[in-house]
Amino acid sequence: GRPAKGNHMRYMMSYDLMETARNMNQWLGASALSMASYPAFSALPNPALSWMAAWGEVTERTFQRMTVKPDWGIHSFTCEDGKDHLVEVTPVVERAFGDLIHFHVAGRKEQ
Repeated sequence: GRPAKGNHMRYMMSYDLMETARNMNQWLGASALSMASYPAFSALPNPALSWMAAWGEVTERTFQRMTVKPDWGIHSFTCEDGKDHLVEVTPVVERAFGDLIHFHVAGRKEQ
């Protein structure tokens, strides 16, 4: 069946919560990287600063990648005839959260 009216607000709230956590983790990583990379700390021979900088870089990059739209990387498709056919990706609907796309395989009828 169909979800009850107003049910979508519950999912929007959980999405906002996850997006807030992602932004916070990205910010924590960027802050750790910039603090550990401060030139005054280079006089201290403590490896913990290098570890913190590395953790900050990895954390920032990890939570930053979640916002990048995926590239499907489908350039060709092998059909029943055993030949590779080129694939054309056409956006049908473009939105901020994600796009609805259509994969058109050259030389193959629509499915």
